[in-house]
Amino acid sequence: VVGHKDGSNSINFHFSHQFNDDISDFGCIWQKQDINEFYSIGHSVHSERVNDACWVDCGQSTYLLTGSNDCLVKLSKFENDQFICVAELPPHESCVRGVCSSCHKDSSVSLLVTCGGKLSMEFYLLDHQTTEMSDHCTASINSNVSFLCSYRTLAKSTIDHRMNIVRAIPLLPADSRCHLCLAGDSDGLLHIVVISELGNSRGTTIGNLFSDSGRPVLCIDLLRCYDRILAFVGTTSGDISVWNFPGTVAVKDGNCGLNCLKGVMPHRPIFVFKAHHAGVNDLSVGSSPMSSTPMNFCIYICSVSDDQTISICTLYISVYSSQLCLKRSCLTVL
Repeated sequence: VVGHKDGSNSINFHFSHQFNDDISDFGCIWQKQDINEFYSIGHSVHSERVNDACWVDCGQSTYLLTGSNDCLVKLSKFENDQFICVAELPPHESCVRGVCSSCHKDSSVSLLVTCGGKLSMEFYLLDHQTTEMSDHCTASINSNVSFLCSYRTLAKSTIDHRMNIVRAIPLLPADSRCHLCLAGDSDGLLHIVVISELGNSRGTTIGNLFSDSGRPVLCIDLLRCYDRILAFVGTTSGDISVWNFPGTVAVKDGNCGLNCLKGVMPHRPIFVFKAHHAGVNDLSVGSSPMSSTPMNFCIYICSVSDDQTISICTLYISVYSSQLCLKRSCLTVL
């Protein structure tokens, strides 16, 4: 709506990144054949604000997993220039704050994770199989979503106590079919869980808690470094902490849990730095080798905040006898 100096008002309708002609008379609006399509330039998937989304790559098909304040999680497929909902997961008791997926290389099964209010965290399996004919032509593509288990905390939680973010990454070896999941809550705690694609008879799982800075966790990213997994955690204080978790697992008697991780669990982060003067709204991490030495590499941590800055921190890491050693760091704020 645009107000003009002469006291008149005009309405500009925006659709598919193109502006239509101004409409000064409200009576002209109802002459449109489909007024609903003019109120959005995107695709309507949820009835309330969408809080998180992630792509789920399943070979020949790619899905979008979304979580919303309407308490729903939807799995959608992009076809014919629009998103088509192929699965709607059981609703959460409160809003859905985070979603993610994890998949072993060359596997047709993806782990789907959702989290939200009352410290809820749910795990599902997306089994995506392609049937081929003799001429190597695709006959059919079948996708099936099944419930795996739920995460439960021992302490009672309120509806205001929520998970804000969750991320997952495959654990090695691949034939273990296990994943490491890390979630951050509104009390500044980290929840780490090891999930097996085989599930368990209880339908529930528990994990370990780690205290970060005591400030609400806003974002997490995970990066594999040989047999270790580095977790990068951003909070409302503007700090980013780096945690060093085991990245391999030894399955015992078909059971897989935190006790199966090969390596020492951390008691505190290996590195903490001030990235922003306001909360870290999001971050992304990448890595590259240093010179010709395969055991030395750089890690780049890029983060954004309400202070309108982009922070880039470079960590120089060396690996000695399967141990990560932080050589030095460099912080740049743009």
